[in-house]
Amino acid sequence: MPEHFFEPIIEKLRQGDVFAPLPFSFLGDSAESPVAKLTTQRYSAILLNQSCDVDKQYPKLVVLPVLPLGLRNSRDQKLIKTNRIFSALYLSAYRDVLPESFVSFQEPMTVERSLLELAPRVASLSEEGRRALYVQYARWLTRWTLAEISCPDCGTSFNPAKTLPVENT
Repeated sequence: MPEHFFEPIIEKLRQGDVFAPLPFSFLGDSAESPVAKLTTQRYSAILLNQSCDVDKQYPKLVVLPVLPLGLRNSRDQKLIKTNRIFSALYLSAYRDVLPESFVSFQEPMTVERSLLELAPRVASLSEEGRRALYVQYARWLTRWTLAEISCPDCGTSFNPAKTLPVENT
């Protein structure tokens, strides 16, 4: 995802805003005890909700973790960089505020809106970056293979691969 997939942060919250690290928690099993263990780690986060949800003042919003690419092995890093792992959207490094990363669709978290309004933002996806987010998220949910599609009513064609390049390496 090149630099043109990002744009300056605006005052108002919107889909694709990237926040400074927030605590993400998950329950897992514990070898020491049959009771589930709560683990918390801090990661940058990206706002998933549509901007219209934000405009309607929904009190709770959904964020996804933005994980450093280095957390994955070299094989997975290559696949993520080419957007071939459906559950991940590759984010190139952006200036000095965001290292090379990926959005993990598998780990959403609900957050009080008031917390996000106070949380520092480090970047924001551009319109093209948000389209890439939509396409990859839809691919993950539906296992959709990117191909040109045509509207049955007007015949207009759309090729999502032009927004979200997927390389066959």
